[in-house]
Amino acid sequence: MTVDPKLGPAAGGPGATVSAQPDMTPPRHPLTKLALFLDLDGTLAPIANTPNQACVPSTTLVLLRHLHNACNGAVAIISGRDAPDIDRMLSPLTLPCAALHGAHVRNTQGQVKRVAIDHDALTGIASALARDAASMPGTLLERKALSVAFHYRNAPHLAAQVQASVLRALAHHGHSFDLQKGKMVVEIKPRGVSKGTAVSAFMSTPPFSGRMALMAGDDLTDESAFAAVNAMDGITIKIGGGPTQARSRLPNPEALRAWLASLPSA
Repeated sequence: MTVDPKLGPAAGGPGATVSAQPDMTPPRHPLTKLALFLDLDGTLAPIANTPNQACVPSTTLVLLRHLHNACNGAVAIISGRDAPDIDRMLSPLTLPCAALHGAHVRNTQGQVKRVAIDHDALTGIASALARDAASMPGTLLERKALSVAFHYRNAPHLAAQVQASVLRALAHHGHSFDLQKGKMVVEIKPRGVSKGTAVSAFMSTPPFSGRMALMAGDDLTDESAFAAVNAMDGITIKIGGGPTQARSRLPNPEALRAWLASLPSA
């Protein structure tokens, strides 16, 4: 794989920039040799003002079905969303997934493994954040099965206040939870889980094991997965700008779709 020299190293840092048309030569490995791990929002679906407005384009859904078949099932969605949300966005497809940043993992047979959490503590966190959100117009509190996300995309001037609110809630209730920053969101997730641990777990089981891992993502939450795949000497693709451990970049979900469609089937 090559990277546009104008990008510099995609590992991030002050010198990292994004080219409108980075030179990404598709790997020589056919899809039958690849294990694909794909983030959802900002990677397969364009970012929307609210989580409920996000939508995966129909052309991407068609491509995902092709990739799933060509990879013999070795395609998984790695997302911070709840599993039902992932399934809704990908309908009629149902793919293996690591939902909630790896706290909920569904394998190719549909078997689910979820981390155990202190639900009373999570309820306490959500209640504290809801009180704060009521005084922060434009913010959105999203309660998930095993986590809570505090969005400020429509109120970017409140970023510091949102983060302070989350830190207070963690200090009072969150001894078994961690803070996870993202694009215009701060999330509280179960301690010890990450997209990186989820990808590593997938890679230890069929049909993913023995293949070259490919991870594409756009956000801070994807960095642990980039690190895991880099350690496997796999392929890591950052979508959009910002410092990253990924070794390559593409500018947007449309470019990723075109690039994935160009990969050889055999």
